[in-house]
Amino acid sequence: MATRTLGVVGAGTMGAGIAQLALQCGYSVKLHDPFPEALTKGLDRVKKGLEKGVFRRKLTQEEADEALGRLSSAADLKSVCDCDILVEAIIEDLESKRKLFRDLDSLAAPEKILGTNTSSLSVGAVAENLTHPERVVGIHFFNPPVVMKLVEIVRHREVSDECFRGAWDLAAALGRTPVEVKDTAGFLVNRVVRSYYLVAQRLAAEGAGTFAQIDSAVKKIGEVPMGPFELMDFIGLEVNLKISRTVYEGLGRPERLKPHAIQEAVVASGAYGRKTGKGFYLYGENASGGRENPDALGHLPKQNAPLDAEILWGRIMSAICDEADIVVSEGVASEEGVDTAVRLAMNFPQGPFEWKKRAARA
Repeated sequence: MATRTLGVVGAGTMGAGIAQLALQCGYSVKLHDPFPEALTKGLDRVKKGLEKGVFRRKLTQEEADEALGRLSSAADLKSVCDCDILVEAIIEDLESKRKLFRDLDSLAAPEKILGTNTSSLSVGAVAENLTHPERVVGIHFFNPPVVMKLVEIVRHREVSDECFRGAWDLAAALGRTPVEVKDTAGFLVNRVVRSYYLVAQRLAAEGAGTFAQIDSAVKKIGEVPMGPFELMDFIGLEVNLKISRTVYEGLGRPERLKPHAIQEAVVASGAYGRKTGKGFYLYGENASGGRENPDALGHLPKQNAPLDAEILWGRIMSAICDEADIVVSEGVASEEGVDTAVRLAMNFPQGPFEWKKRAARA
């Protein structure tokens, strides 16, 4: 029988988004957060999300009310543990996750599947020293879960096939596209697309173009919705930098994945992107002085003539393809899985292996 009850631990943006998605797909959901104020805000976020609907279709009031009728709050952790699958969506901190999973391991029946929504931490490390590490699996949704179709299902060494299949079936039942990924730093997408951000910064540091010039070239030639600097601002510069650091350290500090000094400096100044009104660009009230952030531009050298857009995009995409080759050679994912994941997560018109085949034919 298909799983129909989902427990979500963590009522922040991701947790509330996962809960909303599950409710829209007919699941009963219990939402828990140890902080009452956060739980209240999370429940309100789910309610507003349901009332707003998804994509262009607004739910009727009857549909929204029916979905909300399947949502309940769980004041304590034990009361959420009777759900078929539990998904954790708390702070991206290893020790916090380990403590939570120790508690879940002791409270939830052994047959319950415990999923972590971590974006880059080792799932095996989260499951370390548990009584039942075989029922812990990575279920990495992308933000926002109600829109993004990709879910990375992360297989660590001790996970059981039954647990992995249960996580896979959940993602499919929620209308997402699951991709199998080996448990390694950054998993698949966050590792393969590091070069999208890092090479763009290297190009800017070489004087090949400003943030806007590089973004414009990438969008024009790559046919992608957001350039690398725009996307970093959208994600949150400090969040993106933390992932870069995690991937860099987790893979043994390879020079090709070293976080760039430009982003380090902008983050150190307190400019995190859209959320703070400035990052590589200016937003809101700060935007009156120009679109690009002059303080961030101050970290660039004197500009040369802008690099040819085709060459610029080729350098970025070639680096992405090189990382994709390494990922496949290490058994992290299949070529098909890499292409599917990158297309869905980044809204690219093709994945790196598809791009290489297309370039070879040109």
